[in-house]
Amino acid sequence: MKTKNEYPDIPENIVRLTRGAAGDMQRSGLFAPEDKEDHEQEIILYILKKTARISNIAELSEDDIRALIVTFIEHKKQELIRKQAFRSSRETYFPEIFDRLTDTSEHNTVLKMDMERACEKLTPQQKRVVSMLYHGFGVTDIAKKLHITPAAVNCYVRRMRKVFKGEGLDSYLQN
Repeated sequence: MKTKNEYPDIPENIVRLTRGAAGDMQRSGLFAPEDKEDHEQEIILYILKKTARISNIAELSEDDIRALIVTFIEHKKQELIRKQAFRSSRETYFPEIFDRLTDTSEHNTVLKMDMERACEKLTPQQKRVVSMLYHGFGVTDIAKKLHITPAAVNCYVRRMRKVFKGEGLDSYLQN
């Protein structure tokens, strides 16, 4: 059964290949099923943008269309990877601390907010170091795992202490 072409200005072969690609994106598990129609539209817009200089889009071969779609999907995968990396870099590095602060007292709520604010000011490497310290790793173990020198780990610790002191959390730091 042939489906109606919802894009009357777009040649049928482009619509067909686009729908197939959007379905493949959904089935791959990398992309949410509810985004299939959005991906169809994004692919078509991408093809139109990339072929804007061509006077007759119907002249594109299926191989050209497939190449454009593959390029689009690669861009989407890279975008997804960047988003996941950004999300993971924004995750807290003290889940156990925050989980223990379930008491809704004003003091614990303020402490949790202060800890989160302090962690936001740390660099990704400092977050890795403080997380590993919290989980009981020693300076030499951290240095080995992160491929840095123990002196660099100590430098990160000194900088992190300054950040925590600046947030008024110095009384929670252990020497």
